[in-house]
Amino acid sequence: MLNMRTIFYICILITIINIICTIMNTNPINSLIHLIISLMSISGLFFLINANFIGAIEIIIYAGAIMVLFIFVIMMLNPNKFTKKKEKEWSSNKLMIIISISLSISIIFIINKLLNNKYYYIDIIKTNIKDIGIIFFNKYILIIELSSIMLLSALLVSLYINNEH
Repeated sequence: MLNMRTIFYICILITIINIICTIMNTNPINSLIHLIISLMSISGLFFLINANFIGAIEIIIYAGAIMVLFIFVIMMLNPNKFTKKKEKEWSSNKLMIIISISLSISIIFIINKLLNNKYYYIDIIKTNIKDIGIIFFNKYILIIELSSIMLLSALLVSLYINNEH
């Protein structure tokens, strides 16, 4: 039977592989599929630390609603050969690969430290939104900050790509 550490490393491996495939893939639909798989794996990590509410929200909101929105936007934009050529040039940048690998290693290190902590479970009894917010910004502040940094970097990359055209 698999223990929590093995499941953790499997989820992290799936996440890292799919995030690298998301970055390196030139087909936008395939990139979204890899992104959905990585989000599902991240929600598996939340389920692993007994944060079932957050894991369910990750699946419903991010892997569900936002990815459907992304697919509709890609279908509306209909990327042509010029943008595909630019994406190939941009995705072959070695600096982006190095940054992605270093961020992945740091996230693995931080989550591994969180798993070694014995007091990281969210109480099931607390269902009040205020209590969940207090728990997020006390015990899980590091995960919240990492998520905000990842969202900010995604925003900056999209602005960079948009300004090139």
